[in-house]
Amino acid sequence: MRVTYRLRVEAKFDAVHELVGCGGKCARLHGHVWKMEIFVVGDKLNKFSISEDFNLISENISRYIYESLKNRLNVKLEKVRVWEDSNSWCEYHE
Repeated sequence: MRVTYRLRVEAKFDAVHELVGCGGKCARLHGHVWKMEIFVVGDKLNKFSISEDFNLISENISRYIYESLKNRLNVKLEKVRVWEDSNSWCEYHE
């Protein structure tokens, strides 16, 4: 059985641009709030029990909860997702 950790980090940043030759309001310098998501997948933890330095402890919590529940349910447990904050989480599944 393959063990997988999937981590996600979300970030937002402000940037401006202009669309030269486009005409209309987009031709003028204007800004947006951009949203970015980064996903990484790993099947091993390092010596600190983390896969990447995004979520630190959420890898261990998600695995613990998964292992505690997997044999107690009458259905297949797909995954456990633990949010460290509003922008980052770790999923554990087997």
